Amino acid sequence: MHMCIDRLKIFIGQICRVLAELTVLPMTLTCILAAWLMQVFADGASDTSSRTHLNCCASCTDFCSPASGNCYEKKGKDYYLECSTRSGDEACPSGYGKPVKGSPCMICPEGTWSSEGMELCQRCSAGSWSDQRGRSSKENCIQCPVGTWSSQEGAISPEACQKCPAGHWSNRTGLGAIGDCQVCPAGTWSSDAGATSAKTCVKCGKGKWSPQTAAVSEEACVSCHPGRYNAQEGASSHLSCLPCRAGTYSSASAATGPEACVACAVGSFSPGFGAVSNKTCSRCPPGTWSDTMAANSQSSCRACPTGTYSHAKGATSAETCWACPKGTYQPIRAAGEEALCIPCAVGNYSDQLGQGSCRFCPKGFYGDGFGLTACHSCPEGSSTAQVGAIRAELCQTLPIKGDSIFP
Repeated sequence: MHMCIDRLKIFIGQICRVLAELTVLPMTLTCILAAWLMQVFADGASDTSSRTHLNCCASCTDFCSPASGNCYEKKGKDYYLECSTRSGDEACPSGYGKPVKGSPCMICPEGTWSSEGMELCQRCSAGSWSDQRGRSSKENCIQCPVGTWSSQEGAISPEACQKCPAGHWSNRTGLGAIGDCQVCPAGTWSSDAGATSAKTCVKCGKGKWSPQTAAVSEEACVSCHPGRYNAQEGASSHLSCLPCRAGTYSSASAATGPEACVACAVGSFSPGFGAVSNKTCSRCPPGTWSDTMAANSQSSCRACPTGTYSHAKGATSAETCWACPKGTYQPIRAAGEEALCIPCAVGNYSDQLGQGSCRFCPKGFYGDGFGLTACHSCPEGSSTAQVGAIRAELCQTLPIKGDSIFP
């Protein structure tokens, strides 16, 4: 029977240690509970000394083992309590507390502290820990280092301090919640956990932007669309992606500067901003031409002059403006086809290329057809009364005065 009780003592002593590690109860209280269990099971034993186990620290002044009921001057092999010489009615010294009202003062376990006169051992606050017993102030609780946090009160080891997650950082100690970790701002990202500086937040590169805070990878950075560019790092808005100016275009994503915008070729123009293809560069219409690069308006297309025409689209030189043939004229600018070259009317002629108008046949000449390059001369001794004669019958014999014929 005594052997069974002894084994039970060892077993309950182990329970004391496990309860202290797994529960939120103060360590001294868990040991008293374990000792009470031991006493209940030991009531039928013939060894009356076992009944003193409930009064473990009541009879000891140094160290007491609830498992064996023995007192020690030094730490024993069994789990032990450090006892105070003060009674349950006296105030506890710093580093000690009463697990229950009226109980003896017992040393504060790991993760706790107390100052002079406090009845209860106080837990180390969130963001701190202590692996030492009998601590006398909260300053004895060690703060979690920079880049970490802990919401656990009464922590007994640095393992309670968790790293700030990726996309976050902290340069302060003793953080008590994950929300105390600073987030990497929009336009940046960080894949490092436990970062201690904002410098670990990597800026999105040029040509990209990100609206996301606390981003954990570069994949959060969005490329500027074709037709736009961004020359700055760490952009947080799509508004940072500037459009290519009118007269240019860009088919590239994530462009990093205006040099990515390609100018519309000569002979074309584009009035829109942010164009993504050279298909947006419209060719100058027939009858016009342009030698301007990156033209942004149709007004850059110059009109072929009167007397000429051009059927070419996207012409790049005035040499594409062809002169209307002799016998015709062209009174308007920007003529787009040869059919607009008009034959000279009867009584008129054109003996040169590219004329904007035809000339009347002079006196003594007549024009009896369309598109003449020269007028017909009246028979000798006759003339017309006015310019622009349209038939031979208008040629009249001139009167003779003396030896001369006067028109």
